[in-house]
Amino acid sequence: MFRPFLLVGIGGSGGKTLRTLREDLTRRLTEAGWKNPHFPRCWQMLHVDVPSSQDGDDADLPKQLPIECYQGLVARNIVYRNLDDTLIRRAGAEARNGLAGWRPEPREVSIPVDKGAGQYRAVGRLITLASLAHVKEGLERAMDDLQSAEIPGELADLSRAFGADPSVNPPAPTPIVISSLAGGSGAGAVLDVCDALRALRPAWGDHSIGLLFAPDVFDEIPPELRKGVRPNALAALAELLAGFWNTSGPSPADDALMALGGIAAPNATRLGPRYPILVGKRNSKVDFGTQVDVYKAMGRALGAWLTSDQLQDTLGAYFQTNWVGAAGAVPDDTPLKTQGQEPPFSARGFARVSLGRDRFREYAAQRLAREAVERVLRRHLELLGREDRRSDEEVLAEHVDYTFGPFLAKTGLNERGREHNDVLLALKPSDRDSRLRQLENAVHEQVRMAAADKPRDRRWWRDRIFGQLREREDAAVREELEAIQAAARRWVRTAQDTLTSLVAQTVADEGAPATARLLSKLREEMEGVLQELPSEIEALDRTRHRCQQDVDGVPRHRQPHAAPAHPRQRAPGHRGSRETGPLPG
Repeated sequence: MFRPFLLVGIGGSGGKTLRTLREDLTRRLTEAGWKNPHFPRCWQMLHVDVPSSQDGDDADLPKQLPIECYQGLVARNIVYRNLDDTLIRRAGAEARNGLAGWRPEPREVSIPVDKGAGQYRAVGRLITLASLAHVKEGLERAMDDLQSAEIPGELADLSRAFGADPSVNPPAPTPIVISSLAGGSGAGAVLDVCDALRALRPAWGDHSIGLLFAPDVFDEIPPELRKGVRPNALAALAELLAGFWNTSGPSPADDALMALGGIAAPNATRLGPRYPILVGKRNSKVDFGTQVDVYKAMGRALGAWLTSDQLQDTLGAYFQTNWVGAAGAVPDDTPLKTQGQEPPFSARGFARVSLGRDRFREYAAQRLAREAVERVLRRHLELLGREDRRSDEEVLAEHVDYTFGPFLAKTGLNERGREHNDVLLALKPSDRDSRLRQLENAVHEQVRMAAADKPRDRRWWRDRIFGQLREREDAAVREELEAIQAAARRWVRTAQDTLTSLVAQTVADEGAPATARLLSKLREEMEGVLQELPSEIEALDRTRHRCQQDVDGVPRHRQPHAAPAHPRQRAPGHRGSRETGPLPG
C-alpha cells in the first residue's frame, strides 16, 4: 500500500528539487495510465523560501511549482530592519535570550531580503523566525490536505496503478524536508521548519527525514561568489549535531521563539530533522557535474521512492528500526558518535535497473526531431540520384513543376480553362435551383389565372410572362445576392482552413523549400485568374444580350389563339407536359 508524503523544500535548492520531482512523478503517472487530471493530493509539496514569489527560472529545470505550493516569507519591498523591529517588539525576555549572540544588527544588513537571504544563514534564520506564522500556515494547509477524506481512496487508486496492493487503512504520512546546508535561506531555516513540523503533528512530524545538500554541490559557482558556502555548511552541521545530541529537548528560549509564530513547544528530545541524510555531488565512482544534475538525480530518486511500495516499506523499516542499529556496524572516523549511539548523519545511494525505456524515449524523441527537420529542409534532395549531376536549384525547380498540378487541384482554387471553375462553383448558392423553380411556378400560376380560360395569342402570353418576371425581378436579385454573399463567407473560412492544412501536409510530404515555391506559383496563378475575370464577365454579358435578343425577336404580330388547356400552359414537371425546363431568359 502506498504511503502519503509531505515534501517540504526550503530555499532555492529545496524548491528546485521539488520541481524535478513533480516532473518525474508526472511522467510516471502518465506511463502508469493515471486518468485523474489532477496531481495526487497524497503527495503534498510545499516550497518555503524568502522571496514573495518563486524565482530561479533556470532553463535547465522544469517549470515552477503551482502557486498554491509556494509559501513566501517576506512581502515585496520589505527591508530587513522592518522584520527585525517586528520580531524584537513581539519577543519577550526568553525569546530575546534566544536571539542574543547571533542576531544580525540591522545597520549591518544591506541585502534586499524580499529577494532572498544571500549567503547569510543568520539573516535567513531571523527572517524565518519573524515569519513563523507564514511557515505554520503553509505546513497546516499541506497537512490538512493529507488528512482529507479522499486520501485513502486516492492512495488505493495509485497503488493499483503502480501494481501495489491497496489497503483500507493507509500508513501515516512520511515527512521529507529538502534543503541546502550551504546557503542562506535553507540553511538558516531548516531546523526551525523541522521543529515546527514536529510541533504541529507530533505523531508523525517527529520522524522527518532531512535531505541536506553538502557544500561540494555548489563547486561549479566561481570562488568569488561562494565565499560563504563552506562556512555556512560548517555552522549548519554544528547546529544539526547540537540538536541531535540535545537529549533534553528545546530550551525555554527555543519554545518562546516558536510561540511567536503561534506554534506550541514540541514534546521532543531533539531539534531539527529526525533522520539527517547528507547529499553530496560525488563519490569514488559518480560525479554529477553540476548542482542542477544533483537536483535532477534527487528528483528521480524521490520519484522512485514515492511510486514503489517495496521501496517505501524498505526505507521505512530502515529509518524506524535500523537507524540506531547501524551505529555498531558502521565505523566512525570523525568521531561524531561513540559506540552504541545513533549516527548523527547518514547517506543513501540511488541506482536504477530498468529496460532503459526512459533513455530510449529521449533518444527516439531526438532522432525523430532530427529526421523531421531533415525532411522539412531537404526533402527535394532525396530525389537526387547518386549519379545525378543536377544542382539543388534544378532539382527543386523540376520537382515543383511536377507537383504543382496536383497541389493546385487540392487547393480548391483551380480556375484553369473551361473545365475548372472551383471558385465559381463554390460561390454558387446551394438553393439557387429550388428558388428558380419556385419563381417559375409562381409566374406560371399567375399567368394561368389571368388567362381566365380564354384563348390568348402568343404576344399576350409573352407580355404577361415577362411582366410577372419584372415584378419579381428586384426581390429575386436581392435573394440571389444575399445567397451569394453567404456562400462567399462560408467559402472564405473553408478556403483558409483547406489551404492551411494543405500547406502543413505539403511541408511534411515535399519539404519547406518546395512548399514555398508551390505557394509562390499559386500566387502567380491567382493573379492570372484575377486578370482573366473581366474578360469572363464580358463574355457572360454577351451571352445575356444574345438571350435577350432571341426573346425580343419573337414575332409580335397576331398569332393563333392558344387555349388554356394547351400542354404548353401546364405547370413545369406536370405529367403530360412537354416543357419542363426554365423560362427563356
